Amino acid sequence: MNDAARKRIKTAISISLSLFFLTACTGVNTMFRGNTAYQADRIYITRDGAGGGVWSTDELSVHYTYTTRSGRINLTGYVAISNSITATYSTLDRLNLLISFLDADGRVLSTRDLDPVYFAHSPPPEKIAFDKDMDLTGEAASFCFSYSGEFRGDDKKWDSLSIGKTPFY
Repeated sequence: MNDAARKRIKTAISISLSLFFLTACTGVNTMFRGNTAYQADRIYITRDGAGGGVWSTDELSVHYTYTTRSGRINLTGYVAISNSITATYSTLDRLNLLISFLDADGRVLSTRDLDPVYFAHSPPPEKIAFDKDMDLTGEAASFCFSYSGEFRGDDKKWDSLSIGKTPFY
């Protein structure tokens, strides 16, 4: 295969991947729509008020506070990765933290990406901050978190860990 053919293939792959990620980003709002969250993972919303707490799994904890006002919610906080993970895996490649708004029966109305702030392919920070202001769906009675991530150890080829939780049945 000549260099021109290789370049065309690389260009085609790059365009395909870009379109895939663009489609994935625009589809976050409808992700999980209609799924029902486990009761234990639902965080009930105080309308025109404030709240906060910690939601934890064996892999990470989400420390959050929120305020609601005039149909909007501001959610701030940070993610702390479990010490058992950070002691073993030296690099955080990817972390996605999502919030799903739920109706009174716990069914997903919409999902948003909370965009935690970190540097990909770098050592995991002690706290990974997020701060998101968004519309609050009118029927939303509660919300829940879900996440996925990827870590690498010192042996970059073989030593990796995928984490994640979607609290739906």
